[in-house]
Amino acid sequence: MPVSKKEQVYKDLQEKIITQELACGTRLNEKELMDEYGIGRTPLRDILMKLKIECLIETIPQSGTFVKELDKTEIRETLEMRIPLEVLAAGFIPFRITKEQLDEIHYRLFNVRRNLDKLTITEFKNETDKVHNLYYESVGNKKLAENLKQLHNISARAWFSKGYKMRATLDTLDDWQKRIEMVENKEIEKLQEEVREHVINFANSLGLEDMLY
Repeated sequence: MPVSKKEQVYKDLQEKIITQELACGTRLNEKELMDEYGIGRTPLRDILMKLKIECLIETIPQSGTFVKELDKTEIRETLEMRIPLEVLAAGFIPFRITKEQLDEIHYRLFNVRRNLDKLTITEFKNETDKVHNLYYESVGNKKLAENLKQLHNISARAWFSKGYKMRATLDTLDDWQKRIEMVENKEIEKLQEEVREHVINFANSLGLEDMLY
């Protein structure tokens, strides 16, 4: 299905904010964005509203719209929310994921692994985001899936905000492969523990070891 111009602009702005191409505190000028993307005021405002809901931008009265600052409190709250929601999703996904979704995840992981040496960190993020989204969508609960996607995006933004630009390694793909095998084998408790440890390890990588205890 073709992606609309509005969706393309939304995805581009979202990616630029998450990857720090648009840094915290950057002012978003509507006229400049309309000219840059060739989009009207109404669809642009719809996009900006969606980014506000995702806690990526904020409007300050009498000042304008800015890329939202990301502080330790927001990161901690995000990760604290992720743990129970990831565990909850892990209890549903093995029973609700379809064969088509599993096949698509396997296909995307295979392609990323095959092209790993050619991908930039942003390209790797975009490809693994597609896997994340497929995994979350397979929970069979739209509200839960959307919340998990939003929390994942804030987590990714925190990672990029720390200046982490390391090349992707096979470890990430191996972790995903292990997780999907747990899904296929319906190893619920192991999957729940794995996703919980994943978030805790992520917090540790940001130097937030004591924030989730």
